[in-house]
Amino acid sequence: MNYVIITPGGTVQYEVPVMKVQTYTLNDIFEKRLLMLIPFYIFSYEKQFPEYNNNERKLAELKAEYQEILEHLDELERQGVIGTFDKRTIIELSNDVIKMIAQKYENVQKGVDDMMRGPLIETSARTILN
Repeated sequence: MNYVIITPGGTVQYEVPVMKVQTYTLNDIFEKRLLMLIPFYIFSYEKQFPEYNNNERKLAELKAEYQEILEHLDELERQGVIGTFDKRTIIELSNDVIKMIAQKYENVQKGVDDMMRGPLIETSARTILN
């Protein structure tokens, strides 16, 4: 995308790279280590929420995908690629997105929210960091 600013003193043009999250698969996100796209990736399911909300089998598929996300994040943490703080941040941001976009879909929100929440251990180090 190009930004062009025209002023009486001249014109300035900036080229800004734009990413379309919809073009990335979950595998792409993890392979390319674009982990902060995970909360935005969740938006790709929003149009299907009515179906997930009324169909247990479809909801189970969605929950399986979120379980896959959590397992990938756990593995990256075990490998030392990301820390616990980064992992929890991604999970909490994802949970915030789910809460916002699934407000009208109780089954979706309840089913996925419980998975993404997980236990958060409050330590003195976390308190100091916060």
